[in-house]
Amino acid sequence: MNSQAAPSVSQRPRGGTDPAISIRNVTVRFGKVVAAQDVSVDIRQGEFVSIVGPSGCGKTTVLNLLTGLLP
Repeated sequence: MNSQAAPSVSQRPRGGTDPAISIRNVTVRFGKVVAAQDVSVDIRQGEFVSIVGPSGCGKTTVLNLLTGLLP
């Protein structure tokens, strides 16, 4: 068994300052329904991100934008 403790989050190396994923002012509509409006996100390498909100607020739409599943 390894007796060394895992490094705390503050000791772990962080990614660069440039975002690995970035979207700016994106709005997605499905017909007349606005699924996500004016979304801007920067995610840097090594970051963990949570998308939280009520049902129907556009979480899956934003995730699909970030992964390239929506044009």
